[in-house]
Amino acid sequence: MKSITEISHNDGGMFDAFSEEALKREWKNQNYSHQMDGPSKNLIGERSKSNQYKSTRLFETMYKTKHYEEMAEFLSTKYGNDLYFSINYNVGISNFDKIGNSFSEEMLNDLRTKKKKLIVDMSEEAVYSFVDYTYNNLVIKLGIPEEQIIYIGTSPDYKQYIQQTSERLNLKPIESEHFWFFERQAKQFFIEDMVGSMVSTLPDKISYSSPLKNSTFKKKFIHLNRNWRSHRFATLCMLYSRNLLKDGYVSFHYPENRNEEIWKKWHGAMLEDFKNADYYNELEKAYSVKDILPLHLDIDNYLVNGAYFSQRKIASHLRNTYFSLVSETIFKNNNPGFLTEKIFKPVMFKHPFIVICIPKTLELFRSLGYKTFDGIIDESYDSEYDENKRLRMIIDETERLCNLTPAELEDFRNKCLPIVDYNFEVAMNKSKLEDYWKK
Repeated sequence: MKSITEISHNDGGMFDAFSEEALKREWKNQNYSHQMDGPSKNLIGERSKSNQYKSTRLFETMYKTKHYEEMAEFLSTKYGNDLYFSINYNVGISNFDKIGNSFSEEMLNDLRTKKKKLIVDMSEEAVYSFVDYTYNNLVIKLGIPEEQIIYIGTSPDYKQYIQQTSERLNLKPIESEHFWFFERQAKQFFIEDMVGSMVSTLPDKISYSSPLKNSTFKKKFIHLNRNWRSHRFATLCMLYSRNLLKDGYVSFHYPENRNEEIWKKWHGAMLEDFKNADYYNELEKAYSVKDILPLHLDIDNYLVNGAYFSQRKIASHLRNTYFSLVSETIFKNNNPGFLTEKIFKPVMFKHPFIVICIPKTLELFRSLGYKTFDGIIDESYDSEYDENKRLRMIIDETERLCNLTPAELEDFRNKCLPIVDYNFEVAMNKSKLEDYWKK
């Protein structure tokens, strides 16, 4: 394993840093790093004084240290030990051009002469443009042969895009695999939350009782939001316009220091994205939703990445609702299929869900062995490519579920219960890293 020179990890925008020298140069003021042999778990700097932020970042660091060590071990069995392993986290597109700063001449020579291969890990992102940058920066600019690069994404759609890109550039296709990072992470975090951190070894499986076994609920749905995105803002406005916020546990933050100029920009950008929607006037009039914000549930510091935050605080909200309105990361068409922890959380908590997403997301979800709720929940939105119509269909179905009669709710619970139990077992029966891997 020592021949995998290092694993380095950067949260500051640079793509990677492979050597101790580069680590000191590029990460002097960044948040954390870890290396392959005897990984360090030291925080180098902090962006926030928030204890919640600090504890979450430390946990994230420790989790990723262990995860990347396991991945390196797994990949060495597939490709041998002569690898350089590049790790991505929050890569800014504008910083991709600086990737050359991360390679020493020795490393580049090893790659150019085909002594070693480069693992490009993008298993936490789903952005087609990173494939373009891999070709433009690694292959063309740095002269790394295509066959020395193994691209790891979190979407099976990358393979076709890589083929198209290679043909367009008249280059060879790089090898690609995909790894369901967030499916694995959601299960591990759920078990840790339920069992607690006092045990030295977490079990592979636990049991959990579905909220659907309850006969009464304080609210109808739960809807979590952290980062501002246009489709999330539009959803909030639609829920507000239809008086549905009262029926849900909803989180949504307001610009820092209640800066209304930023709010105007958010609202204006959202209106531009949905300017052709037949509900445009509803979105426009919902500007006043700002007066009831922020809506907080589990966190009040939105620097915290919800993917690495304990779910114990929202467990009670999940147990007091009968479905989740999941706001996935990507909504706009022409993006790769992308399943994050957001869709797997309701799986772990045995919660039915509607997902605000790109088309065919539910189809992708079912390809992993899970079932969805078609026939119980109207899932026709998953086949709708018109973004404006798709969001309206999602809100319409949310409204319908919020207005179920007691008899309809009982029927809903009885029909969904076998599905959520089945999905939970599918998740629990996946334990090895290769269970989340597909070439």
